[in-house]
Amino acid sequence: MPRSRIAVTLIVLAVMAAGTFFTMSAFGQRGNPADRERAARLMKDGNFKEAFDIYSALALDPADAPEKVSEDLSAAVQCLRNLGRVSEFDAFIEKVVKAHGKNWRLLARAGELYQEIEHYGSMVAGEFVRGPHRGPAVMMNSFERDRVRSLQLYREAIEKKEGNPAAANDGQTGYLYLTCYQALLGNRGWSEAWRLQYLTDLTVLPDYEEGYYRGDYRSGTRGAPVNPDGTPVFHRLPKSWEAAATDGERFRWCLAQAIELSPSLKGRTLYEWADFLCNQFDVATMSGYRGYFGQLAEDDTKKNESGPYAVHTLG
Repeated sequence: MPRSRIAVTLIVLAVMAAGTFFTMSAFGQRGNPADRERAARLMKDGNFKEAFDIYSALALDPADAPEKVSEDLSAAVQCLRNLGRVSEFDAFIEKVVKAHGKNWRLLARAGELYQEIEHYGSMVAGEFVRGPHRGPAVMMNSFERDRVRSLQLYREAIEKKEGNPAAANDGQTGYLYLTCYQALLGNRGWSEAWRLQYLTDLTVLPDYEEGYYRGDYRSGTRGAPVNPDGTPVFHRLPKSWEAAATDGERFRWCLAQAIELSPSLKGRTLYEWADFLCNQFDVATMSGYRGYFGQLAEDDTKKNESGPYAVHTLG
């Protein structure tokens, strides 16, 4: 081969190598810790738009560091909230989920964010716009829809985690199940615990509902649910998520998994369970019904030592 042709070939190869180097360098820069540090400084200084641009680019990059993408997503969403651009939340978070669909930590964090975000908005031209809206619009809420979407993401995260036995069972692993429990309990707390007797269908997203979410509060507290024979409903512990027949059994399983996989969370997990039981069965729950039985007024000169509200007489 003539020397001139060899020289040209070497030059072309050098240019190609340089191009590959710069391309790889630029690709790596998207996950560069320096970018994340710069975004943190911008956010701290109140420059939320610039910070969002960096954090969103990091979170949307499929090559973003697996252990950092959840933080990038959280920071980007916080920037949107600070900017008053909550309406962009749904489209943005779903793009991030699509880019990191195999990362169970990211999926779990996305599920948690669906619980934390504002659950109200407006229907504008047939489309739900999350957050405040100027001008005429129909007020809507997304409480139930967000809860189901959150549970869908948690279920995906659990499947990805269980499909990777090599993943470390650290404190974060336990939090996956603990935060899933909190999502299951969403809108199902003190006055609506009866809803836990049903099994939420995770294959269909509920529609948006008109008006502000009121749940069961319109009819006041109903107290703890009971079986047909009048005995209290105690949610049993199933062997697996699939074996659960109700949402109550699902959350019992999640609490058990949190303790099994992260013993350091045992105290907090048992507290969550005890707190639920207290809200259902503690004697203090009777105070909400005192008015129904003429117990609102108390005469110090006439002590009524009978009836279910004389708690201090119990053995």
